[in-house]
Amino acid sequence: MSTNIKTNKIPRKAYATDVIRRRSKILDLVSGATEGLTTKEILAKLVSENDDPSLRTVQRTLVELSDEFRTFEFDRAVKKWKWISGAKPKIVGLNLNIALTFKFISAYLSNYLPASVLESVRSISDAADQILIAGKDKNLLKWETKIRILNKGPQRLPPMVSGHIHHLIYDALFKEEQVRISYLSSGASQLKTSEISPLGLVFKDGFTYLIVSSTKKKFPYTLALHRIKDVERLYVNIIFPDNWKGVDQYIADGNFDFPPGPRTEEESVVLRIRRKTFQRFIEMPFSAGQVLVEENADFVTLCTHLSISEELVRWLLQFASDVEIMAPPVLRQMMVDRVGEISKMYQS
Repeated sequence: MSTNIKTNKIPRKAYATDVIRRRSKILDLVSGATEGLTTKEILAKLVSENDDPSLRTVQRTLVELSDEFRTFEFDRAVKKWKWISGAKPKIVGLNLNIALTFKFISAYLSNYLPASVLESVRSISDAADQILIAGKDKNLLKWETKIRILNKGPQRLPPMVSGHIHHLIYDALFKEEQVRISYLSSGASQLKTSEISPLGLVFKDGFTYLIVSSTKKKFPYTLALHRIKDVERLYVNIIFPDNWKGVDQYIADGNFDFPPGPRTEEESVVLRIRRKTFQRFIEMPFSAGQVLVEENADFVTLCTHLSISEELVRWLLQFASDVEIMAPPVLRQMMVDRVGEISKMYQS
């Protein structure tokens, strides 16, 4: 007489993952069964999906989940497990730390996610709220009130983008599909319609920019997302322009400089910086290869390599008289010209 012995060779961590997956599946099964399910019916569905628990294991898990979540119960009259009317599904394995993580994703990263992902995040975030409120660790609950992200300068209200347009544009970018848009250019009074291929998104200074190409313009160019007033899905694959080398190269080419204009290849730049300011250049250097040279008690000289552009001049202007451009001559002259224009503007 032969005996078949079933051995479990699954590592402990993998087995724990299987248990979590099984508990989640049981919750899904019961919540989706309007007439309820018997224990044997639940077991059969688990077995059909390559899970192989014993009937006793399923019974024990059902009791544990019913006591833990209180979202379903055993109806003794029909001997079935039934979802309680109005009960909200809960997520298995969502502990306090994971709940807090999803809260921050929902609060700070929602603008960066495609709609299909965002919907899942928000559903988990709702469950995370319940976990945090019910949790005993009040410090975790208060953590959200202790973290803020600030933009430089006065805080301004970002331009509004409708949820409908946000959804369709992100979905098209995610699926690499063309869309037809109605766009209101800066200073224009009439909308223009065009069929575009979304290539990438860039966030800068509170604005969201969409990099696109089109059948009429077979090169990458930039649109402000808030100026798109209508979107229609075309269900056609996007067309990449021949010279498209990716979002990073598009940025490196100076397409997001403000104001727009030419930029040089990186060249040697020398700045003379007051000591009260130079610490910022140490803590956030231009590059790992920048060099600081002690000058005197008041100034330090910084040597680095930068691309010369109008945006660089405007960025350096924020330091007023705390930073002086020593080289190259072209960058110094650009600053002299801008300061002269500002001085002339404020002369009475």
